[in-house]
Amino acid sequence: MTNYILRISKKEWIPLVFGNRVYYTSMKRHWEENSKILFIKKSKEGDSIIGYGVIDSIISLEAMNGAEKEMCVEFGWAKKLIFRKMIRFEPPILINDRDISLWFKRNSLLHGKSISDDLFEDILNLHISE
Repeated sequence: MTNYILRISKKEWIPLVFGNRVYYTSMKRHWEENSKILFIKKSKEGDSIIGYGVIDSIISLEAMNGAEKEMCVEFGWAKKLIFRKMIRFEPPILINDRDISLWFKRNSLLHGKSISDDLFEDILNLHISE
């Protein structure tokens, strides 16, 4: 099982993702049930980890219908990730000002990056210890 980092690009989408437990993506990855996803969002201070989710199921564009399928075609999304569990970090964990910035290569693209179970647990423990 592989875990990933995904970016929520628009501020107004954050409550929709966490409220509906759904993330639509065009990213081609080996999505699996029980994979853990860290969600990041860019702010004035830099990238922040705003929460995580555990995938329950994956729906392909072909399996969707109606308005949902039209929306996905319009935005270029090919998969719907449905989450069994989602946790929002309040406050978010700022990557640039933390030791965790060392865990990621400087200037590397985080969106779609795979992360190990150990790194995921380290980040989760950092949030719990705050």
